[in-house]
Amino acid sequence: MNKFKDNFEINNAGNSYKVPQIKTKESIWEELSIKLQTSSKETKHIVYFANGILRKALAVAASVALLMGLYFTSLYYKEIKFTTIKGQQTSIVLPDGTKVQVNTDTKISYLPWQWLQNRKVILEGEAFFNVTKGNRFEVSTNGGSVAVLGTSFNVYSRNGDFRVSCFTGRVAVNFAFTSVCHILTKGQETMSYQGKIIDCPLVFNPLKTASWRIGQFFFTNEQLAKVFEELGRQFNVNIKTCDINKRFYTGFFSNKSLKEALELVCIPMGLTYGINNNNDVLITQSTN
Repeated sequence: MNKFKDNFEINNAGNSYKVPQIKTKESIWEELSIKLQTSSKETKHIVYFANGILRKALAVAASVALLMGLYFTSLYYKEIKFTTIKGQQTSIVLPDGTKVQVNTDTKISYLPWQWLQNRKVILEGEAFFNVTKGNRFEVSTNGGSVAVLGTSFNVYSRNGDFRVSCFTGRVAVNFAFTSVCHILTKGQETMSYQGKIIDCPLVFNPLKTASWRIGQFFFTNEQLAKVFEELGRQFNVNIKTCDINKRFYTGFFSNKSLKEALELVCIPMGLTYGINNNNDVLITQSTN
């Protein structure tokens, strides 16, 4: 009985055990082909994704390069400007090595992209130029223009007045809105007041002309109103005057002390001055 039972259990166990099916070559190649196709699709997806990132990165880099190119191009074509405020003087060096001393309340500008072919600056105010030798150098102002090759000279252009003083070399002065041209050599100057041109070049004193560079200002029979204008510029103060339109001044002042400068101008002219808390100056007739 027990033996029969054992044989029965063995038969049942044998029936429950399944012999693995043997795969044919065709089925194996079919499964392998399916796996390869699936793997290829996943790889292509990754490659396409990577290519998308690369294209975006290249697009961003190209945009940055373009913006930087536009930025530096704008700098190249942008006008370069130098400005001094009232009470300030400075020195600058232009691209060719030309040295410029700039007086107070003055503007100088030039175009860098034109500089190699056309050395030209635009001036409003007063400046002293020590020009490096080379091709034509031009200073353009409202009152006229100055053309040189290599020399030193002073240019003044304010409120309709225009004056050029040649210190070394030779300069050609062309007055605005006219065909008048004056050729100056060392020690000569020419000028126009309110558009009226002085007929011939004058001789100037180099120790006094352009002495603003060392803080001294000399005047010979100059309109008193213009003297106070210069004093106001040098000290950055507002000056209110009485009726002095027909008065003229010969003398000088320094830009080291406001009170001293006012005394040097006022006392010889029989004037008095007062300075309020806002640094405004009032000029009146002396009662003495």
